[in-house]
Amino acid sequence: MKQKETSFNHKIETVHVLIKCDSGAEKTIVEKLRTIPEIKHICLTVGNYDILIKIEADSREDLRRIIIWKINKIKNINSVTTLFCIRRPLCAITE
Repeated sequence: MKQKETSFNHKIETVHVLIKCDSGAEKTIVEKLRTIPEIKHICLTVGNYDILIKIEADSREDLRRIIIWKINKIKNINSVTTLFCIRRPLCAITE
């Protein structure tokens, strides 16, 4: 198999946030998350976390404000884990 290297050009800042919440609160939390325009994707999950979201913003400071002042303030969220995407990550693509 031939491998080629490619890069992705991130023009905006992106984070994925893993959310743990109270049992049964997922629907209400998702409804509140949908009101935040910077959230581009919401997914209910099974396992250690209940919800996975993708946020895009113009700067890390904007992302920080969204997480601290909007997401962390939602009732019944117990914890968030934030995964910052690295600018211009390299990956191997197998053809």
